[in-house]
Amino acid sequence: MKPMTATASKMFIPFPGEGDEHAAAVSSASIIKSLNKKLPEPDPEVKPKPARRLFSAEYKLKILQQTDQCHEPGQIGELLRKEGLYSSHLTQWRKLRQQGILDGLSERRGKKQQDRNQLIQENQALKRKNLQLEKKMEHLELLVEVQKKISDVFQISTPNLPSGKHGGAK
Repeated sequence: MKPMTATASKMFIPFPGEGDEHAAAVSSASIIKSLNKKLPEPDPEVKPKPARRLFSAEYKLKILQQTDQCHEPGQIGELLRKEGLYSSHLTQWRKLRQQGILDGLSERRGKKQQDRNQLIQENQALKRKNLQLEKKMEHLELLVEVQKKISDVFQISTPNLPSGKHGGAK
């Protein structure tokens, strides 16, 4: 294959996949013109992810009852198109209904409300206990201060006791 040759006005570019005998003459002006064409700019806005559809248990049961009443060919498909549903929805909902999991039709994902209430109650109990301990500690610190003053008044030697609030005593 010959190397591409260029002249001032024409450039020879072989067609891809073909030999040198089929070279096309393209003017440099047309190449520059095609390169300078403004390409359409992509839309910079990010499309929001559509929200996942959630179906209530009542709605699911209503649709299942309607499909049970369909006896002609094509009626179920028509119902699905009208409601914007897929056949997989019906399959899942029928399985749940067969298993007798009526509550399973409306189950929400994530932590159960009961778990959250238990955590809140436990947190409140711990806060109350913390306040009680802080009050008790303040009372004990006050007693230590009184003992120090009494020992100073009567000039009784005492071991070095930490002073101040939360002075390191355990």
